[in-house]
Amino acid sequence: MAAILTARRGGVLQDDTIASSYHLALLERPYREHVRWHEHADGSGRVDAVAALYDVHCPTVIFLLGEAEGVGRCLADARLPDLAYVACFEGHRQAFEQFYRLPGPAPMVRMVLGRREWERRGRAARCVAAPAPVALNESHLEALHELFAAESGFQPDLHQFRMGRYMGIVDGGRILSAAGTHFVSRRHSIAIIGNVLTHPAHRRRGLATAVVRGMLLRLFDDAERVCLNVRRTNEAAVNLYASLGFAAHCSYIEGTALLRQTAANGR
Repeated sequence: MAAILTARRGGVLQDDTIASSYHLALLERPYREHVRWHEHADGSGRVDAVAALYDVHCPTVIFLLGEAEGVGRCLADARLPDLAYVACFEGHRQAFEQFYRLPGPAPMVRMVLGRREWERRGRAARCVAAPAPVALNESHLEALHELFAAESGFQPDLHQFRMGRYMGIVDGGRILSAAGTHFVSRRHSIAIIGNVLTHPAHRRRGLATAVVRGMLLRLFDDAERVCLNVRRTNEAAVNLYASLGFAAHCSYIEGTALLRQTAANGR
């Protein structure tokens, strides 16, 4: 039977803390105030599936984890938004598509870098960018919007921006490259980088390497492991992260989905 997540944090959440890194972070402040949790337990009482509906953004982001049957039951018990952005594993797709239409989900890979590998390889990564990346603040917000406007389908995460978790390479008032931090799980010492973007006119100059490296220098003060997600087909980005020491950990899919009942009603 599915139920609202309680203080229990064992079961599937602990099976693979990189695969469950988003869920683990969402259990902590300041994120947990924006999450609706649903869990499913097997016959022994062990939590084997979890759905986290994170509504700080529009659309709501749905993170799924665990056994497909349990995931389906979590979704059946949830108050689902008409429009959602889902991040799930391929094995969840059939259960999810009972409720949503998910056209053309993006194939993704989650990569991870540990502190030891960072010290061995990442710090020494070749960096040719000048000027150095800086922490972004409200005075950079307009320039950040201009950067993301240059790439169709991208937009900055203003919630994480206002938490002071963006860095960028700034030149003449323009942001040439930027990176943010989706979440930090202090309890599990995991940080998750996101929103990495370089202006199309300034690519292949090492700027993305420099801005991600600058972010890592900050994050490894507080975390033992750093994760990020990248499209499996984006070879340039995968190679960039590998040059910093990141290694592929697991594959999954993500994309925008429309609730089937809403689609049927033509809304």
